[in-house]
Amino acid sequence: MLEKMIKKAAISIIKPYLSVIKENRKIRKAKIDTINIDYNNLWERYCFSMITSQQKISELFWTQVFQDKIWQKISRIYPKKKPQLDLVKNTLHHLKIRFADNKAQQICNAWDRDFRLIAEEINMILSHKTNQSYSLYIRLYELELIDIILRNLSGCGIGPKIARLMMLWDPENGMGLEFQHIIPIDSRWLNSLKKAGVNPSLLNVSTEKKYRQVEDNLVEASYELNIFPFEADGIIFGWILNC
Repeated sequence: MLEKMIKKAAISIIKPYLSVIKENRKIRKAKIDTINIDYNNLWERYCFSMITSQQKISELFWTQVFQDKIWQKISRIYPKKKPQLDLVKNTLHHLKIRFADNKAQQICNAWDRDFRLIAEEINMILSHKTNQSYSLYIRLYELELIDIILRNLSGCGIGPKIARLMMLWDPENGMGLEFQHIIPIDSRWLNSLKKAGVNPSLLNVSTEKKYRQVEDNLVEASYELNIFPFEADGIIFGWILNC
């Protein structure tokens, strides 16, 4: 019963912005029907999601990131040779990435994982997902992909939130083009829910199991409002409001 407080609070937070969400749908790129995640794109999603973790984001930040030639070389294409740790560290420090040394080590650790095999495993699941139309079934497939990412990238800085951000955000094309039924819960979500009256003890997202208990309520709230969960996140995160 107490967990329903999360759903109720989420509805109260998102409902005033339904008209904004509908307007955003008109300008957002159409959903991709045929989904296939290339391993280079998966690597890029990982690298970019890693540097946003616990980071203050601004237009200036993204300008510096996209103009940095060394970072583009590291992140855009899965490197044939393992990136030198010092090079990654220096690049992240130059970009003023928080916890640069830890993130550099984690990115180098991730190179040792076979992104080709991870992409193949993901695409096998996606081939089944494209045949589904009911939102809850699609969410189950997307959660299965989360498990694949968490399992294969353990020790590489990947937790429940970053795994979801990897799926939702393609740095080349934007948010929610392929995946729409998951929510990367960060401090903005947690603070908004607390302000809406949710007891902080209900907002433990430290493990995947606990994270899903909170996320399930946010997803239910989204479906009740006839929007996709990633659209609810777009209000909290701000990218829908800034379009």
